[in-house]
Amino acid sequence: MKHLMFIWVILVVATLDSCVQKTYKRKVKFLLDVSGIDNIKSVGIRGAQSPLNWETDIEMKPVFKDSMYAIDITFVTGYLFTEVKFV
Repeated sequence: MKHLMFIWVILVVATLDSCVQKTYKRKVKFLLDVSGIDNIKSVGIRGAQSPLNWETDIEMKPVFKDSMYAIDITFVTGYLFTEVKFV
């Protein structure tokens, strides 16, 4: 009976250990070309994953006035993709 209990405990520990997804620090540079759009005052980015969210914008910095905006964002994630919107 003790042998059976020992095997059961080993199986439970092995399955619990494998269900945790590894996370990595990923730095992503977002570039947005707005050269074809008139009267751009500012550009922000929103997203599904922290540090982004859908309620507030993070302002992007102009690279070239009225044509290119950029921002570097560091994610701590296990995902290979995320969803963003430019506003």
